Amino acid sequence: MNEKRLRRLLGAWDLALRRQVARPRPSGVRRVLRTGRGKLDLVNGREIAPLQALSTDFTEIRYAGGTRKA
Repeated sequence: MNEKRLRRLLGAWDLALRRQVARPRPSGVRRVLRTGRGKLDLVNGREIAPLQALSTDFTEIRYAGGTRKA
């Protein structure tokens, strides 16, 4: 079927062509977390004194309408 005819028919029925969207490449942090899964807890099973080991939480904050992140 001709592409122009197909687009006209899809427009008449308020349909769109199926499109494939490429997944974004994983960031460097995500690659490290995926490859180090299960090996990143370096204090597991150790005797730890106060303030000898600290932990944090990394949070991804999206801004500018979700187009940028910090």
